[in-house]
Amino acid sequence: MNIPTGNVTFLFSDVEGSAKLSQANPAAIQNALNRHREIFLRGIKSHNGFVFEKPGDAFCCAFENTADAVNASIDIQRDLANENWDDTKIQIKIGIHTGSAEWDGNKYSGYITMARTARVMSAAYGGQVIVSDNAYEASKDKFESESKSLVSFRDLGVRRLKDVIQPIRLFQVISDGLREDFPPLKTLDARPNNLPVQLTSFIGREKEMAAVKKLFSAARLLTLLGPGGTGKTRLSLQLAADMIDEFENGVWIVELASLSDPALLVQAIADTLGLKEQTGMLLEKILTDHLKSKELLLVLDNCEHIINSCAELTEELLKNCPGLKIITTSRTVLRSEDETIYKVLPLDHPDPKKIKTHEELADYEAVRLFIERAVAVNPLFRINESNHLSIAQICYQLDGIPLAIELAAVRVKVLSPENICKRLEDRFRLLTGGKRTALPRQQTLRAMLDWSYDLLSEKEKILWRRLSVFAGGWTAEAAEEICSDEKIEKSDVGSLLNDLAGKSIILLQGIDNKFRMLQTVMQYGGVLLSESGEKDKFHNKHLEYYMNLCEGSIPEYSGPTAKLWLNRIEEFYPNVQSALGWSVEHELKEKGNRLAVSMGKFWELRGYYTEGRSWFDKLLTSKENLPPEIIANSKSIAAILATQQGKYEVSDKFILEALEIYERSGNKNRVANSLNNLGLNAYDKGKYDEAKKHLNECLRIRKDSDNKIGICSTLNSLGLVDLVEGDYVGAKKKFVDSLEIALELNDLMYTGIAYSNLAQTYDFLGESEKTKEYFEKGLLIDRELGNKNGICVSLYNLGVIELNDQKYSDAKKLFEESKAICMETGYLLGELYALSGIGLVTFAEKDIFNAENIFKEVLRLQKGFIDLQCTAAGMMLIAEIKNNDGKNELAAKLVSACKTRYETTGAFFEKKMQDQYEIILKSVKEAIGEERTAIAVEEGRTMGLDKAIEIALNS
Repeated sequence: MNIPTGNVTFLFSDVEGSAKLSQANPAAIQNALNRHREIFLRGIKSHNGFVFEKPGDAFCCAFENTADAVNASIDIQRDLANENWDDTKIQIKIGIHTGSAEWDGNKYSGYITMARTARVMSAAYGGQVIVSDNAYEASKDKFESESKSLVSFRDLGVRRLKDVIQPIRLFQVISDGLREDFPPLKTLDARPNNLPVQLTSFIGREKEMAAVKKLFSAARLLTLLGPGGTGKTRLSLQLAADMIDEFENGVWIVELASLSDPALLVQAIADTLGLKEQTGMLLEKILTDHLKSKELLLVLDNCEHIINSCAELTEELLKNCPGLKIITTSRTVLRSEDETIYKVLPLDHPDPKKIKTHEELADYEAVRLFIERAVAVNPLFRINESNHLSIAQICYQLDGIPLAIELAAVRVKVLSPENICKRLEDRFRLLTGGKRTALPRQQTLRAMLDWSYDLLSEKEKILWRRLSVFAGGWTAEAAEEICSDEKIEKSDVGSLLNDLAGKSIILLQGIDNKFRMLQTVMQYGGVLLSESGEKDKFHNKHLEYYMNLCEGSIPEYSGPTAKLWLNRIEEFYPNVQSALGWSVEHELKEKGNRLAVSMGKFWELRGYYTEGRSWFDKLLTSKENLPPEIIANSKSIAAILATQQGKYEVSDKFILEALEIYERSGNKNRVANSLNNLGLNAYDKGKYDEAKKHLNECLRIRKDSDNKIGICSTLNSLGLVDLVEGDYVGAKKKFVDSLEIALELNDLMYTGIAYSNLAQTYDFLGESEKTKEYFEKGLLIDRELGNKNGICVSLYNLGVIELNDQKYSDAKKLFEESKAICMETGYLLGELYALSGIGLVTFAEKDIFNAENIFKEVLRLQKGFIDLQCTAAGMMLIAEIKNNDGKNELAAKLVSACKTRYETTGAFFEKKMQDQYEIILKSVKEAIGEERTAIAVEEGRTMGLDKAIEIALNS
């Protein structure tokens, strides 16, 4: 028969659960496998297939015609299903894929096509046939043209296979006699993960993969150890993809290369997992609590520059999170307890002296990598007798280091393998004295980078050096502003970036003109920048650029483009962190403080409270004689971040210090801002008289200066005080006035706030139609703006309306949506209210046990920052449940402690809460009498709310 070559359709199969079958029926398994083999080979032969490999219980087959492969798979699966297996039923999974492959008389060279076929097959279940989009397109016309065809294809959608490269569409073959219903495919998207899509295939490492998996099966912390460029990151990605089915909560990679400060490690992991800071809780505890009950694999990539922090954190997490496993990649060991180390060596590569024919080279991973990357830039490239020794020499001289090989391979676009080899020989002879003896790998990589550098034009070299100031990535615009001077004009930067991207020095990300650089390449550029004497100049330009960019974004936060700006800053945030680090390290703290102040709103809205405060701690300790207003501005923002964490003592101290500076300088606008912040702190603490004093003074100053947006903000704050004190008419007047200003200024954020606050006021006034109308108006604006905190508040309030109307299902949906958004953004107070709403629905539906547990969770989360209204709702409901259970004195203590907190803070104990309080006490009196009730009430009054919460949680 003709052996298929060129464009080939591969059919791969494997027996499902063969190991378990062998253990269950060791005596019968071999006979069953033999029958399976006969059925399989009969089906392949009858449809012109060619079996070229039989690994274990699997088969690898090739077809010239894709329809033949599909028909063979149908016959095989049907015959296997109809076979009488007794107690040892054999089921196989089949994958079919079409692509390029060459038969050299001994084996196929189409490694990428065959690897993808194996991945398609591994996504299937026993009895199932899966075909790739290529195979589907190659065979569908054949089956569609047959009027009586009994074959069809079910579209299973675009799926990510476990080779981590670009997703493909998969189809299931449908035909009479074949099982049709299967569980979800075993692809990457079946489990949560953030594994990045790769543009190229994972080459080789079969032995390493097997060895590492065996090691990791008995370990919880695995370090992939090796020098830069050996492929540790790519190996970790493929391991994570292959093992994803073992982790119910998925696999997550945290890229640490751009992390400049070890103190930000926890933040980086939390950001990857979507965790946000919560007032009154350390971020490390939030992370530990999240992972405690999870079965999850965490990959910490590039740990060497923060090795001590990684070691400490991994030990702590593994000690407290039994279902967690961690893979780290590093150039140095963590030296952590129970660390298992696997040294990642370079790819297997040939000794040119031992190579006789080009067919032999296909067995070497380094050569396969070179060929695949070369074909990617030059589709006509082929390995043959005339170039195979040069390719062997390239892989040998580069020690099989993947990064070095990839950079060399892209040169086939302009150079022959022979010329590449000659240039490499010249460079390495200079470094090694003509011998290839035990040279440290990093020196070899440096030599390769030197060689790549020498091939560039002078302007490309200069730009490579200067681009090393970036962290994480950059835009063409940023490169133009920072990297240009008299040597490189701004107009030249764009074309030079494209040149460097074409030569794989930098990487182009997506279609929005963003670039990044491999860490090793960037570090190399940084060394050269330092040697050139330009390091300070361009790091200073980098700092100034991002300072100006972020300062220019401040006005955007209160307008309709706020969401766009927040997302944009998130994208270049590693550069901000790097610039702040440079300013701290080099005592450029005036610019550092300006940059940090401009980031204040971003840190507040995105929940980066701890990180923001840590930068201010470093920046406010300066040898520079900083201008007083710079110090005051930083303390003002640091105060806001401290408030978000419930650190009111720290916050008030900073605000008062800033206020003193502003008063001396006569900066009335800043004075007003400080008074506003003091007022809001007092409001949060329940000191309403103090809050009104500060806010009224703030309002007076803002009116004098005709600061309309400031007046709008302060009116809202004063209205909230009126609301909590029960002055609904006063609150309504202030909210209406605030709304009019917001509408006049077309400020969406404050318009949405005013609508929501007015809705609450109408609710207290008993105007239910207006309540719902205004909440819906507020929600509409919040959604338009992307104000997630506003959205969750509006959803909660609408849920309360539905709850009051006894529409429990609708109410619960609104509360749950609100809770999900709050958890996403880290808005803990909003999450507590949403959780309270869910508890009220649960209680209304007579599910008393779960309702009590929900409100205990609300109280548990409240510890450290008490929102009185939310606490009161939980305490009242728990008290009612306890009273109904006959724990009457406990109920009286809880409601008494709750009411006493209202009385001591001056908060308004609203009517429906007062009614609930009286109903509970009346029931208690009926059960235990006036005297015992009075004693319990007095105990509750004196114990305080914090103690009452503790008692409620333990009851």
